[in-house]
Amino acid sequence: MSVGRWKAVAEEPNVFTLSHRAPSQCRDSFRAIAGVLSAALPWAEVEHVGSTAVPECLTKGDLDVLVRVERPDFQRSGRILDELLVCSTRNARTDEYAEYDYAADTISASVQLVVAGGSLDDHFHRLKAILTSDPAAREAYNSLKLRHDGCDMDAYRRAKKRLIESLLVLDAAARDDSDGASLRPGIRE
Repeated sequence: MSVGRWKAVAEEPNVFTLSHRAPSQCRDSFRAIAGVLSAALPWAEVEHVGSTAVPECLTKGDLDVLVRVERPDFQRSGRILDELLVCSTRNARTDEYAEYDYAADTISASVQLVVAGGSLDDHFHRLKAILTSDPAAREAYNSLKLRHDGCDMDAYRRAKKRLIESLLVLDAAARDDSDGASLRPGIRE
């Protein structure tokens, strides 16, 4: 995979559809994307997050890649990613978050650049941990996806947002914040 500018992800469909991509395909796709991102941002931690990173989780097949950097590196990292990727129009850029789209061959991904320890950084890590460790939470997430398969994408996103928020609230009292902001440059699956 070359380090040239990647093309924008095609317009997302209006209908939510589950994918049947094999977990090994998702891992291979993540590794390819992560290798390029890690080479471009050697100070960053690149982590596979989202449904494709969680065993037994249903997915629509797109990857979510979290790129964590220290606050002083955020602007510089954003400038580099601005050259490599296309800024996403789904979410507004802030002083600690930027979202990019990636598409090449049969791979599509959302790349999230965050400040380590920021609110969205914590959000991505906690959700992955919850879905990985809690079978009931994963079942609720999978059930939501099954109910919305073939339905309006916006309705799915609203329902997913509500479920994720409720899972994060339930988890908040029990979690240990001692290691949340630590940054380990490299690739994490």
